Amino acid sequence: MTSSTPVTITAEITVTQLSGEQQSRDVELVSHQGNRLAFREKGGPKEASLSIDLATITSLDFDFQIESEAYSRALATRNWLVVATTLWPVITPLMPYLDIKNNNAADLAYTMAGAMIKVADGDHRAKADDKAHRLYLEANKVLELLAKAEWFEDAQEAHLKAVLCLVAVTNYPQAETQLKAAATPEIGDATWGLYWYTQAVLKFARGDTRGAMNAVTQSLVFENKDIDVFPDALMLSAQLYEELMEPYRARDVYYEIIKIFPDTEWATSAREHLKYIMDKGLTKGQEKTQVEMVFFGLQEDVNAKVTALLKGDGHPPALDENDTNIEVDEADMQPGKKGASTSEGGTNAPPLMDANNAAKQAGKASAGTRATKTEALK
Repeated sequence: MTSSTPVTITAEITVTQLSGEQQSRDVELVSHQGNRLAFREKGGPKEASLSIDLATITSLDFDFQIESEAYSRALATRNWLVVATTLWPVITPLMPYLDIKNNNAADLAYTMAGAMIKVADGDHRAKADDKAHRLYLEANKVLELLAKAEWFEDAQEAHLKAVLCLVAVTNYPQAETQLKAAATPEIGDATWGLYWYTQAVLKFARGDTRGAMNAVTQSLVFENKDIDVFPDALMLSAQLYEELMEPYRARDVYYEIIKIFPDTEWATSAREHLKYIMDKGLTKGQEKTQVEMVFFGLQEDVNAKVTALLKGDGHPPALDENDTNIEVDEADMQPGKKGASTSEGGTNAPPLMDANNAAKQAGKASAGTRATKTEALK
């Protein structure tokens, strides 16, 4: 991904005056340095600019558009590459301004960073580590900017996900430093599951398998089943069971992941692990010690259920990739490419979603990651 060609960034800025009244005006942004925002009147001469204190800003609504059909479909089908490539050229010019209070790009930036991590995870699984490394670093930059925006609802989550990006690129010392700087949540806090999951990922990367299992258990036992964190934590717990030479426990968790989250990247990965366990015959014999399943209490003939599932005879059916795959090359994840427009350039594109609607949709996507149990989890 490359830096954007300079574009004119237009926005509606709302400020609180000394009288307490709010005033809105259409402007072109010039720069953001320290606690000052420089701008000029929309359409005004380039050499003329004004400057205001960030503390007086009530909100900042950027003027941008997104291809609504492709973006909405990509969100609905969890096609993270399309989500990322659609948002990238829109968000990157706005990154210097993401910390400004109540701007309408922050939710979109958070969604984009999450999508980039998902794409990077897929690249990593496919052994395309150079591409994955670049994406993790780009996502980390966005998340760190959002983490500094104290007004942003997901600032703490952004901080923790930035740590996960550092772990993914094996920058363990920095990840450890950043994780220590994170606030330790209380049980019931929105960040509880993500915090302990991040602890587990870092401990596992450092070779502390038992410590990682203890941490991921904290995430799973008390977490509110955040639709993003919960399945990731389950996947990690299954992998840790494999590392700890407990294939029966790993098998049971992978099986439940496929049942609970069918037609997702988690189910795809769980199938691969489950197939390996079965092909190697790691659960062929009877368990020497009968241990109640930690998470789901499975007992009877799980091998038969798993075999039926892998053969396609059990629920759920495999994902039909033709229904969700949209061909987009990662090279398109750069400004100026067809798929999104800022205030200049435009495209002869499909229907466009304006900034306010796009921000609302991104907010719903972010809210979805904070939601309580889905019906499948009840």
